[in-house]
Amino acid sequence: MINILCIIGIFTATFFGGLSLILVSLLKNEKDRCKKLKRENRELEKLSITDPLTGAFTRRLLETIFPSELSRAKRTGMPLVPLMVDIDRFKTINDTYGHQAGDKVLRELVKRIKSILREPDKICRYGGEEFLIILPDCLSGKIVAERIRQKIEKEYFDIGKEKIPVTISVGYTTFNTREDKRNIEEIIEDADNALYKAKHTGRNKVVCLD
Repeated sequence: MINILCIIGIFTATFFGGLSLILVSLLKNEKDRCKKLKRENRELEKLSITDPLTGAFTRRLLETIFPSELSRAKRTGMPLVPLMVDIDRFKTINDTYGHQAGDKVLRELVKRIKSILREPDKICRYGGEEFLIILPDCLSGKIVAERIRQKIEKEYFDIGKEKIPVTISVGYTTFNTREDKRNIEEIIEDADNALYKAKHTGRNKVVCLD
């Protein structure tokens, strides 16, 4: 009788012990699956807000960032500066050297601009060769814009077979008072109008429109 009870006890312990191991394994697998799913979702989210060619943010992120930064600027009274950047004669680059060369120029352009920007600053690809840079708490948009313009102009761009000169035009405006009544669309429009003026008064320059 005692032997039977021992056998039953051993069987029970083995059975439930094995069951526990199975449950632990299942829970671990589920936990790993959830981690993988979250990681994949983060990657998908990153892809949706990042331009795959240049690594700049897309306009989708801009729709989130700009309202937030504008609200903060109104609350703190600190200046908010949007810069509109456009590559001069980019169509000529594509037509002369090919679209692959144009892509290299776009990637290198963003790389150089990022090397100047602070951590809170954001660069978004606004159009084909047009970029919008958001500078929160910026005391001098002109200084930053000129640094970027000079950084692009200073060194030729390597497109593979040769190196070519590239310049940019920059337009910006400054949202710098709590009394400023402009909304996001009006602020971007002013920066875009400043860019238009820069493009049509000689290019390779910085123009402000406040």
